[in-house]
Amino acid sequence: MPVPIVRAAWRYLMDSGALTDLVGPTIGTDATWPAGWVFAGDRDGNPFRAAEGTGKVSVVLFSNDHWSAPGHNHTAQFPLLRVNIFADPDRDAGGQPTKHNAEDKAQAVYDRIRPLFHDAANRVSRFDDLPIISTVEGSSLGLFGVPEGDGTVMGVATYEIALH
Repeated sequence: MPVPIVRAAWRYLMDSGALTDLVGPTIGTDATWPAGWVFAGDRDGNPFRAAEGTGKVSVVLFSNDHWSAPGHNHTAQFPLLRVNIFADPDRDAGGQPTKHNAEDKAQAVYDRIRPLFHDAANRVSRFDDLPIISTVEGSSLGLFGVPEGDGTVMGVATYEIALH
């Protein structure tokens, strides 16, 4: 089961409606998590196979108990929220890539997520029912090819979440 910060961040992201037109279709239902292609992961894995070969995008939020490094002028550390974006290029009916646009798809999703989780003005005070002090980007989007993904890419960004 996802840790509380992941669960709260997932609900915050889903409530925003920011990704509705960019991620893949609903793939089922679950009593705990409304289904879609935005996942609240746990320490054990990433459902990138949900996007691979589909021409769609999936997003996985998780925290694997990592903390930010202390700053130059303080010793505080904050829990890290990791965002993985798995983007698959457009494909034809036979599953062959028709465009090499996976990186563009991942960037478009990141561009929607970043303003929600990088809040330098401290406007965000809660992720769902979890009170927070601030949320800032720890690392910007890095894009990597997925081995044997036939054009699928994985984007990774992290956010430092200061909790009340």
